[in-house]
Amino acid sequence: MKPFGIALGSGAARGLAHIGVLEALEEEGLRPAWIAGTSMGALVGAVYGSGNLTSLKEEFLKLDRRNILFYFLELNMPRSGLIDGHRIVETLEDQFLTRRIEDLDCPFRCIATNLLTGKPYIFREGNLAQAVRASISIPGIFNPVYIEPDVLIDGGLVNPVPVDEVRDMGAKFVVGVEVTFGRLEKAEKSIPTNYLDRLREIQTDLRSETRQRWIDRIKEALTSVNPEQLGPIKKWLAPAPIPNMIDVLANSFRIMEDTLGDFLLKIHPADLLIRPDVSAIGTLEFDRADEAIAAGYEAMHAAMPQLQAALENG
Repeated sequence: MKPFGIALGSGAARGLAHIGVLEALEEEGLRPAWIAGTSMGALVGAVYGSGNLTSLKEEFLKLDRRNILFYFLELNMPRSGLIDGHRIVETLEDQFLTRRIEDLDCPFRCIATNLLTGKPYIFREGNLAQAVRASISIPGIFNPVYIEPDVLIDGGLVNPVPVDEVRDMGAKFVVGVEVTFGRLEKAEKSIPTNYLDRLREIQTDLRSETRQRWIDRIKEALTSVNPEQLGPIKKWLAPAPIPNMIDVLANSFRIMEDTLGDFLLKIHPADLLIRPDVSAIGTLEFDRADEAIAAGYEAMHAAMPQLQAALENG
């Protein structure tokens, strides 16, 4: 059976589908000989090459909204982005990405974008956690990574599904995994509309005891009031009909990725393109990891006969 490479595309929380794709391959005894990844694809590919995919999966499956806030709400004044990202890097270095790129189980490339030149910045060696941190730096959300003299941001700006990089490493057969296609609207809102649920969520996240006491009083008062009289309050507590700032940034980035990804896949087509059905998962809905992983597994499992036939006949 001939060797193959895999290109894992960008996609934020949707990119957790890559875990399921790799698990389906492992189940059939198939391991890619070359891996290239962009953004979340870089993270999953790097962890896989480090031999820690199961641990990463378990970590994501434990996430809920409160855990996500720990990683994404950092009390720093925004400069180049809303999130500094140091907690993410610390977690990656301590638990998952302890090796250097050149020491992984197979050749690996991590794609970022050089903000100063507009060109791809390819990590082929060096600090793995730093490379991944650069590759996941969605503009406006994460601060860029500075590697003198370069300023690095998310690789999805220049190469959302890096099929060409896998071929450049020597692969004759490349599996591409694209998770950014599909509609932009979420089928399931991440913010509950039920006003009491919203109050409980606010109460959980607030750290000020004084504010929590006020929330307790409000909640107690609301439960004793006739529901028909709560119309104005429910309207005030309901989510805004327009996206918030992070949704605007993330969805704008996804539109660009979708367009560029389709264009580049026509120029550098994968021999087998896997598209897990993750369109209903929002950009930062990492608490839906089980759905994304299952979608990746199902998509790869469905394409397995085609892949096995291609590898056996090669």
